[in-house]
Amino acid sequence: MQSVIPIDVEQALSDDLMEAWGHPAYAPPVPDAYAQALPCACVTEVGGTDTTMVTYEHDVSVDVWAPTLGAAMDAARQLAGILCDMPYRAPSSGRQWLTAGINTMPYANPDPNDYKTPRVSFTAMLTIRGTITDI
Repeated sequence: MQSVIPIDVEQALSDDLMEAWGHPAYAPPVPDAYAQALPCACVTEVGGTDTTMVTYEHDVSVDVWAPTLGAAMDAARQLAGILCDMPYRAPSSGRQWLTAGINTMPYANPDPNDYKTPRVSFTAMLTIRGTITDI
């Protein structure tokens, strides 16, 4: 018998965004040395639901760090545009991003663990086909 399970959207989206963006994108936890490779981003799943028998909607929060607040805002806007374009891309992973949209536009969101490195965040939702597995 087969079943469909959601994918690890944090790792999958981080990998596909990094390929398209050309900068580091991480699934949590962010490495301690992240500030040495700016700009960089982290994708955290914050919710979601199944939309059909084989697809899942994932709500994500994306944090972007850069050397200045302006650079972080620019990088976040660029990354948001790439994320919205995921259904029209063909990532080398072969993943099928079916829909993508931004819930909140990028906003300044200081990192309580690192006040020296500016951080900008936005939220988005994406749908993707689940993984078919034998049970």
